[in-house]
Order: sequence, then structure tokens, then C-alpha cells
Amino acid sequence: MSHDDIGSVLDEIEEIAGADVVRALRLEFPGVRIYFGLKPDPDSTLVQTIGLHAAQALGDYFGGDHVTIPTGKASANLRAGADKARRIMALHKSGKKIAEIALAVGVTERWVYYVMRRNRRNGDDRQLDMFDNAANDNPV
Repeated sequence: MSHDDIGSVLDEIEEIAGADVVRALRLEFPGVRIYFGLKPDPDSTLVQTIGLHAAQALGDYFGGDHVTIPTGKASANLRAGADKARRIMALHKSGKKIAEIALAVGVTERWVYYVMRRNRRNGDDRQLDMFDNAANDNPV
């Protein structure tokens, strides 16, 4: 069985594991065939990227099959958006005003509020987005 149809495979992954897992896979593995094993290795890059629970759920669904994660403009946009979100949160934490943040990052004030609200919903307005691989580094 092949799971290489871009739209449907991403829809399947999103239904099983959520939109955040799709984003993480597209950022970490653009254009790469990934093997979703029935027993994921906790030390694997896949598990480190999406978590053991999501890797197990996808392994159960795909039954040990390979899946190609799409590449292209969407992946580049996701990376750029994640970088901007990290920068927005860092500027906010440094005490900058919303208008200053928007001008510095090149987004609207409305987008700054959206990013801040999304990060608060994730449980902590000090926490950077899940795409921040170096949470202790200064992202600015």
C-alpha cells in the first residue's frame, strides 16, 4: 500500500494525530519518506518531533508503511511563520508594545495578538511554539 497522495495523506495524519503533528512533520521531514513502524523507537527523530503517542497512533494506522511528507512552498511558509512566532513572543517578553512588535516582525498587530493568544492556549504565554527546537536560545 502506498500513501503518497499529498492531500489525502496529510488529511489522514491530521485526523489521527492533529494539525500540529502535520505541521511538525512538514517542517522536519519535507520531501522525505517516513516509515511509521508499529513499535516506534522512543529515541528516533520521528518520536522526538511528534511525540510517542502520535507516532504510535500513526504506526497503528499506517501499519508499518512508508509515507512521503510533501515539500514546497507550504513548508517554507511554515518555517517562516514559526520563526516569526518565536520572534513575536521574544519581543513581547522583552516588553515591546504590540505596534512595535508588528513593525519589527513585518506583520499586522492583529497577527501579533493571534500568535500571543495561540501560545497562551498552549498553556503558557512564556512558552514558544512547538516548532522552537531551541527553547533556551534567544530566538531574536
